[in-house]
Order: sequence, then structure tokens, then C-alpha cells
Amino acid sequence: MATEDVDEVSVSQLVQAVIECKKYSFLIGAGTSRPEPAGIPTGGELVNKWRKECYNNIEPDTEFDEWVSEKEDSISEDNKYGYWFEERHPTRGQRREFIQELVDKAEPTLGHILIATMMNEGYIPHVLTPNFDDLLFDAFYMYLEDRPNLVDHRAVAPEFKLTRRDPTIVKLHGDYLYDNLQNTDEETYSLEPAIKEVLQQTVNEYGLVVAGYSGTDNSIMEPLLDADLSEYGVYWCTRSPDKLSDEVKELLEKPNTYLVEIDGFINLMTQFGRQLDGTELPSRDELIDRAETRADKLEGVLEESQETAAGEEEEEFINNLRSIEDAKQEIENRNYQEAIEVLDRVISSGTADARAYFNRGHAKSQIGKHREAIDDYSQAIDFGNENSSVYNNRGLSKSEVGQYEDAIRDYNEAIKLDPENEAAYNNRGLAKASLGKLDEAIQDFDEAVNINPGYITPVMNKSEIRIQNERYEQAKKDAIKAKSIAESTKERATALMLEIIARTVLDEDTSELEQYYRELCEQEFTTSWSSRELDDWMETTDIEDEKEKKIRNIMSALEEHKTIGRDMIINSSSR
Repeated sequence: MATEDVDEVSVSQLVQAVIECKKYSFLIGAGTSRPEPAGIPTGGELVNKWRKECYNNIEPDTEFDEWVSEKEDSISEDNKYGYWFEERHPTRGQRREFIQELVDKAEPTLGHILIATMMNEGYIPHVLTPNFDDLLFDAFYMYLEDRPNLVDHRAVAPEFKLTRRDPTIVKLHGDYLYDNLQNTDEETYSLEPAIKEVLQQTVNEYGLVVAGYSGTDNSIMEPLLDADLSEYGVYWCTRSPDKLSDEVKELLEKPNTYLVEIDGFINLMTQFGRQLDGTELPSRDELIDRAETRADKLEGVLEESQETAAGEEEEEFINNLRSIEDAKQEIENRNYQEAIEVLDRVISSGTADARAYFNRGHAKSQIGKHREAIDDYSQAIDFGNENSSVYNNRGLSKSEVGQYEDAIRDYNEAIKLDPENEAAYNNRGLAKASLGKLDEAIQDFDEAVNINPGYITPVMNKSEIRIQNERYEQAKKDAIKAKSIAESTKERATALMLEIIARTVLDEDTSELEQYYRELCEQEFTTSWSSRELDDWMETTDIEDEKEKKIRNIMSALEEHKTIGRDMIINSSSR
């Protein structure tokens, strides 16, 4: 046990209490969003990330641990998250952008789906959360038919009613959608009156189950410690009973509070799911039916709008909207010529806007019509579509026709509009490498990886370019790194090919690597990798005939999987 005089109960006892009483609210913290596929870092993990980034940015003379100790000398454990968040991202806008990027690709876990189901069926009246993600709300939206009430922390005192029957999610600290994002310590503490009221109202009338929350935030813990607990009490769920914060230990010393050791949030919610009679997740067919129903409703809205259109402009807009959506679907299905034909009709009507030109440019670039794509992207920009994607895509097409200097100017603009656009850094690196600016190219590839450590393309590009410039040892290291982060068969095969090439030139044994590589190449996948640059390298580099023959043989195995298009194009909806 982590503390003395603490009552401990089993998960099954907790499950029984919640199901029988239907009077327990949940407080879920960052730990519920940590497991895959959600994959959102906890506060502690973010603090470690920000420490290292701040340290690397200023290059201090002291060692890292000593530097951190000096910085945190006057900071309490409770304040570290807010302190380092503000150090790394000083403005509110920067913090909002960071959080939005962090949660954009997150998906609800089974745990979120199960807790949403329990809320929907009346077992859990409401859930409180300081999390900035919307994973629980997304679980309702994606998998259940009913939508929960979502109460913002700003309105929590006047709007929140415990007696409401609809499932409710209360956002205690806000999220990136609101202008008054609450994340730093000064901001978080300013929320205390509203948080105190809703927390104390909850535990006065309901029981509380806490999961995935560390208990180190005073704006939440102090109201809990000061509250009069209801007869239903508090269940504190944790994976690490020996690592409880002092505040949690103090809370668990109060009467009617219980410690519950769990194996994680998903496992906890699975135990609830097993005990609930008649609770079922929606089937695949049900989800498909709902999607089709929504699509039919949208079609009905468009038809009704077309019938009641006040004039030609409204009717043309609806027709164009439908046509562009049809074209985007053709692009998604790799039917590029069909998409171009649809968009040709839209544009020839004289009523086209930036979306039509952007998507036609995208489709044309995928089938190698880069000069025409450049014109379309330029038209999109003229219509006012000056976002990072359109400049990045136009830069790609300019690079394909050898306009590297112009391409770099487009990538510069893309990065100016979105400094976190890792694809633009990667593509600018390729353009610089084509101009012989190897060191500058490497810097761009490294920056792309700094923005997204899991982005494998610039790592492989760096390896290939170093091969072309006879920096074989460095190329080998890059290929090995790429192999370590590769997720798909295509990525693993490409990384292995580059490693084998570098090792071959260095006279190293590659027999085992080749066997694995050929096993991968026997699988089905497509790649947009081109051998053009390595072909040029072999034509101009003096390597032994036997090595050249082996390398060409290795490259041909990957070439058999070649497909039209390029992986690095960013879709029109991505930014």
C-alpha cells in the first residue's frame, strides 16, 4: 500500500456499486487518452518533452539535469506543467496551435466508447474532465446516435445542472476550440471558483470515480479536499498505488473514500462492459447504415436547396459543390482522369472557385501533368486560396519540371503560412539537394523530423541523397534509423533497400538483409519511390561492375511496386 489507513476495494466491487446505484459521476484525466490508438501524451511526458526542447534551444553550458534543477528550484511539483508549457510556447496562440496539432489525429479508444455507452444508457450521469482532447465526445459522435451535452468550463456554474437527464461532459479546463484556453498555472488557477462549485456540487450529491488523473492539480484537488462527500463516496482508480500524490493520499484518508488498483483505463471499462446486461456496441452494418442515412440527409438538403434556390447563383453554387465532392471522391479512389473531367466541366461553366482549381491541380500532378497543375494551383491562389497546402503542392510540381528555385520560393511561403508543415520542409530539402545544396537540404530534412519524429520520408530522403554524394556511412545510419521507425511494408522495404545499397558500397555483408528485403517485396504494396536519382548516381560514380549489378537488381525489386503519384502531396482538406 502507498499509504496507511486507506480503504482498498477491488475493480469488481467498484463495478457493482456503479451499475447498481447509477449515481456515480466520473472524473477522467490524461491517462485515459494515453493508450493507443489515442496516443496523446500525459502531462508528465509533455513536461519532459518541453524541458529537452527548451534546453536544446538555448544550448546552456551546464548539464541537462543540473540546468533543469536550477530552473525548477522555486517551482512546486504542481506548477511544472504550466511553467514548462509557457516556457516552450509563450503565447496563448502558440499553445492553442500546439494542442490542436496534438489532438487532431487522436481517435477514441475502446475505453472512451464504453464510457460513452454507459452514459448513453443512464449508468453515468455526467463526466468531468480537465483534458483538452474531445475523445469522449468523438466516441458519441462516431459510434452512438445520441449526442451528449458539452459544457464549457466558462459556463459551468450557471449552466451545469446535476438533475439533467441527458449525458453531459463538463470541460473543466477548456480546450483548443475556445479563445480563453486554460493551460498555464496562472490561467488554470483562475478557474478555481467555477471548478470548485461544480466539483463540490458533484461530490455532495453523487459518488465520484476518478480514472487516469494524477491528482497534482490544485485547482481540482483543493475543492475535492474541502468538499463534504456524499454517501456514495469516492473511488480513486490507479495503476500505481505506490506513486500517489500527497493530495490524493490526503483525500483517501477521508471517510467513504476507496483506492482501486487497475490495469489501465481500457481494462477498467472492459470490466464494466462485461457486467452490463444488454449493452452492445454498434455493429459494422449499423455504422454503415448511419453513414448512409447521413449521406441521404445531406443529399436531401442539397436537393431542397436547389429547388428553393432564389437565383442562378445559388443553384450554380450547389451544382459546383456536388461536382467538387464527386471529384474529390474520384481522387481518393485514384481515378485521376475522371476527377479532371468532372472539374473541367465545373471550370468551363465559368463559375469555378479556388476549390475546383486546387483539386484539379492535385489530380493533374498525380498523373504527371505538372505544368498544367502549376497553372491550376496558381489560379487557386489568385482566387484567394493562399494556404500552406497550395504553395507546397505547387512547389512539388515545379520541382518535377526542374524549376527548383521557384519551387523553393513556394516552399518558403508554405512554411511562412504554417511553420509546422513538415512536408514543406522535406520537399524544400529535395529541391535544395537538386541544386547541390546538400548541407542546407540536410537541415530541412532534420527540421521536418524535429516537427514530426515519426515522419520517415525525410529520413529516407537524407539517406538517398547521402548515397548520391558518396557519404555512405552516414547514409547507412539514416537508413537504419528509417528502418527502426518504418510502419508499413512499403517503408520497411525502401529503408532496407537504401541500407543494402550503402552496405554494398562499403563492402559489408548484406545476405540476411537481402533475404528479408526480398520477402517484403513479395508482398503486395505500392510505392511512389523513383529510381531516377540513384540511376544518375550510378552513371556518374565509379563503383565496381559487380556491385552495380547487385544494386540494380535490388532496386528493380522495389520498382515492380511502382505506382503513379507521390506520397508527399498534401490533400486539400489537411491544412
